[in-house]
Amino acid sequence: MVKGVVRSKPVWLVFALVSGATAVMAAGAKPSGEIPQMPATVHLWDTMTPVRKQADLATRTAWRAVAPADANRLRGDLVVETDALAAAFASQLGKVLVCSRAEPSERRAAITPAELSGRQAVITATAVAEADGTVTVQAEFGARGADGRAISFSFMDDRIIAIARRAGGVGEERAHPHP
Repeated sequence: MVKGVVRSKPVWLVFALVSGATAVMAAGAKPSGEIPQMPATVHLWDTMTPVRKQADLATRTAWRAVAPADANRLRGDLVVETDALAAAFASQLGKVLVCSRAEPSERRAAITPAELSGRQAVITATAVAEADGTVTVQAEFGARGADGRAISFSFMDDRIIAIARRAGGVGEERAHPHP
């Protein structure tokens, strides 16, 4: 069974733990744009510097769009954005911060493995894959004195469709080591 810490506001984020997988659905909007090699409503961004607080998601001063093939050459943190939400893989905070695009400065959820709650966790690597309209980000979480935890997040259209624990870590050839 997947264990995770998810803090969310009612209605916007609905989740269910089901024998080794967590399905997550978020309220959403219709597609509006497209980045080459990506589903029409899912965009990848390099923040160019590590995300240090939720407000960083609202400012976006120096972000650059990236394709899945370039996601292993990030300078900052990875942000996956749909028409309805943004999910920042905040390496130094050790959390995936989820917010509504309508209110980017207000966090809707902070996700980290339950095994690492109460510890100074970090995201040590991320890897991105795209297939059949689904973008999957695998994130390796770690903390001093604890085994690493690989969690995958799948995005489709305007929502997160799944969060699941993965056996093993993020593949080295596609991983983005964070500073």
